[in-house]
Amino acid sequence: MKSYGLTPFPSKLQRQNTRYYDTKKVTVPHAIRTNAPRMKFMTITGCGMVLLLFFLTSCVTRSPSARWRAPDSTLRERLLAAEELCPLGTTAAQVQRILGDDGHFAHYYGPTVKGNGVKGDLSVRKVADHDDWALEYEVSGGKISFVLGQVASSVELQSAIVTEIRCMKRVPVN
Repeated sequence: MKSYGLTPFPSKLQRQNTRYYDTKKVTVPHAIRTNAPRMKFMTITGCGMVLLLFFLTSCVTRSPSARWRAPDSTLRERLLAAEELCPLGTTAAQVQRILGDDGHFAHYYGPTVKGNGVKGDLSVRKVADHDDWALEYEVSGGKISFVLGQVASSVELQSAIVTEIRCMKRVPVN
């Protein structure tokens, strides 16, 4: 406790540094009194930064539809989003409703030739001809292809079921 000396009344500075709690006279040090607003500001700023960091880290994982539609998504991210949004067994009509109408149907058919894997040996084994339909979406870097299973005619394309989802990377030809 500070003594006020011989004067009966404390000085103005002494009155500013004096607070009364429970009828006891308590003197608040000058350093604490002047740093209190700064400490409050630093506490609020620190809490704000923690909340901002939490918000940013929680927003890193985007929803599958956001990953599909985002222009900066990679081909791999779009493939994973397509697999989540349209799992195997989904019909072509449902895929178009979920991913949009900008996809197109592609028909791959003809003889299938597979080599025996030995370099220089051109003999091939006979494999059944292929006749595949797919719903394809052109995206940056390539395309995502939903292979449709057992389509008897092009009339039944909307009700065909997705049996496989492929990712085809675009390769520049020189």
